[in-house]
Amino acid sequence: MCCCCSEYTSAAPLPFPDSSKPPVAVIDAVTLEDAEEWIKKYKVTSGEGSSAPTPGLEKEIALVQHMAGINVTGQLDFETKKLFVIPRCGNTGEEKELSFSGEARKRRRKRDFTDEYIAWACKMLNDIIIKQYSNSLPEDAQARLIARTISVWRKRIPGVERCRKRRSINVEQRREIEIIFARPNSSYQYPFEGKGGTFGEVIFSNDSKIEVYFDDSEPFTTNTSSGMNLDWVALHELGHTLGLKHSNVRYSVMYPWYQGYFSNLELSPSDIEQLQALFGRPSTTSRPSAKTEAPATTEVTTSKASAVFITDTTPAVTTVAEKEVTTLKVTEKPSSSPLVGDICNVHKFDSFMMSTDGRTYVFSGDYFWVLSASLNVEGGPIKITNKWKELETPIDSAYTNPDGRIVFFKGSIYWRYYGSILEEGPGDISQIGLPSSLRDLDAAFIWGGNKKTYFFKGNIYWRYNEFNKAVDKNYPKSIIAWGLPHNMDSVITWNGNERTYFFKDDKYWRLDDGWLELERGYPRRITPVWMKCGTRLP
Repeated sequence: MCCCCSEYTSAAPLPFPDSSKPPVAVIDAVTLEDAEEWIKKYKVTSGEGSSAPTPGLEKEIALVQHMAGINVTGQLDFETKKLFVIPRCGNTGEEKELSFSGEARKRRRKRDFTDEYIAWACKMLNDIIIKQYSNSLPEDAQARLIARTISVWRKRIPGVERCRKRRSINVEQRREIEIIFARPNSSYQYPFEGKGGTFGEVIFSNDSKIEVYFDDSEPFTTNTSSGMNLDWVALHELGHTLGLKHSNVRYSVMYPWYQGYFSNLELSPSDIEQLQALFGRPSTTSRPSAKTEAPATTEVTTSKASAVFITDTTPAVTTVAEKEVTTLKVTEKPSSSPLVGDICNVHKFDSFMMSTDGRTYVFSGDYFWVLSASLNVEGGPIKITNKWKELETPIDSAYTNPDGRIVFFKGSIYWRYYGSILEEGPGDISQIGLPSSLRDLDAAFIWGGNKKTYFFKGNIYWRYNEFNKAVDKNYPKSIIAWGLPHNMDSVITWNGNERTYFFKDDKYWRLDDGWLELERGYPRRITPVWMKCGTRLP
């Protein structure tokens, strides 16, 4: 790890409770020398025939930024420095073949999906051996956690039910995955450096065995935001055992850097796209409901030849964590308005905003709701000022900028937050290069087609340069170029499927970013699809 972080990677406890959120002082202390050491360690090269870093590291830093899905400048800015201090996965051989949005669809055409290949994958997921447990959690808790993690991947593989029924019992024919929690200088010869560095890596051996190593120096936890959440780390590493590569989609499970705690951990559209590129899409026939689906039984074997059988019918995170999140967030009694109590009764939304953790935040009036990556209502109604205390509500719009900051707008005022911490504002929009004519704007978003920031108001729109803090030349232009009605309420781009969604009143439109055209069958009603209200499926 970088030299500026050496005191944070020793055997002493980490000075920050959440490994995904290092202190600003630690981030600011990162130098080019630290970046160069990190770049060498993780084998990041510019691809020009030499493994030696280029002068100034601009090309290598730009590649790291590209790998992380952040604004590519080649400069060691604050958001880039974070990448050099946040723990990450140790798998590095695939970094030049990252799964970028849309790339998986091209790979899909090249693979012949056979029953044998799917059966092999399913059998692997049934042949997990925990060879060495972590010292951070009880062994039975670890076995249950791994079983839940396996079920998250397995339920997305078509034909998995058939694979379970014909599982081989011949040990000689089984392809095993060994899970090993190791510390630096332990009997397991994996070069972990201690807390704050590489949290894990998957190694494929020549004898058909797959070893999944975790650095047990990390403070692994479950159902809490403190330390390092083992649910997410295990889900990421087991994704590698299935053949998935790292993704530059920031909220995906296969993102290389540690993402933190998720109260309802699920695969993102990007992860599902990769998985379907390898194993095919599920049948278009309707799936059985949760009430009739048979529970999955996962066998997790220990190195002592004993076995733990777990019947798992729940998502990857227990309802205890979900209850805790709701209890912490809903601290005020909602008003008697029907719009506050039930999101299915809301007919107009102020803003939709996708955060870096994959959740979608939906704002209406003084409240917001949280949607998971699979569009389940995860929380709400929550008073906006409970989370972002300095805001004035209702807001006009909100979006996540390329640096992962959330920017809110109301009238001619803006606020910029790092999570729920105010970094800048309230200030006039002119301070960030926006014209006064953008007062009371309708929508702000980063379009997936070119990664540029756009602002909509009435029947015109502006394109904004985040780096120069200025509106691009020859703007504003007429919104007719997008083929949309005037006065949109909100816009977001969904990175996982290369689509942009436009919201107005109780309806939404979907734009194909590749063809730059609205898709047929729209507009549709928002709540049946986005909040799964009623019986209509998304």
